Amino acid sequence: NPKLVTIGPYTYQYTDTTGLVMNNTYQYRVTVLDGGTVSNTITVFFSAFFRKPQNLEAAGGIMNVYLEWDWPDGNKVETGYWEDGFYIERKKESDLDSAYAVIGVAYAAHPNDVFGSYTDRAFTDSMLRETTYYNYRVRAYQGSGSSAAYSDYSNTVTAEVISTLGGSGTGTGGCFIATAAFGTPMAKEVVALRRFRDRFLLTRGWGKAFVRFYYRYSPTAAEYIRPRPIYCFIVRGALRPLVWLVKAVM
Repeated sequence: NPKLVTIGPYTYQYTDTTGLVMNNTYQYRVTVLDGGTVSNTITVFFSAFFRKPQNLEAAGGIMNVYLEWDWPDGNKVETGYWEDGFYIERKKESDLDSAYAVIGVAYAAHPNDVFGSYTDRAFTDSMLRETTYYNYRVRAYQGSGSSAAYSDYSNTVTAEVISTLGGSGTGTGGCFIATAAFGTPMAKEVVALRRFRDRFLLTRGWGKAFVRFYYRYSPTAAEYIRPRPIYCFIVRGALRPLVWLVKAVM
């Protein structure tokens, strides 16, 4: 049924907050009460999300890809809805005609219904083919079935799944010990070490040999130190002078 709202003279804007239902389309028009003049009609689709996940990044490892993204804290305040989580979609970069497919969900975690939001904004895609490039994108969702609402997609990123023996050696992963120590392959220290590997070590024969040796043995060391905070602390301290030197050289 049509809903009528009356506003005063010399008022040229209006915000509708009267029980809108997500994922529905509404039409609006304005009528002058005295003269009966009617405006054009506009159609608006109401969705829970006005903004999309941002700054999606990917780091390829051995048979896996690690993803992280940002989520605007103001979405709950602006829309009145929490997101339930995020759908992660993937396709092979070489399959130009293939469509993206949902390969996982990162569920949201909200401690309280307060300003801002705390969500799981990371996902690991596992059991992938070595030396293969994959494209990824993420979008938020709320609800399920026909009543579900979605944000727009994030930016698209590409990551290479590296070989246990190094493969081409390049890509966004491979710094296993540093990643374990700093907690994420997106840490600025890990990024600096990857750049040093790609731009310096892999352009030299002895550097390639070192990288192959490192890829063979470092995953075991990384798995050992990852669950032990004191070892992670010690390794971070040992790596920081190396990171400083790498940044100075590069």
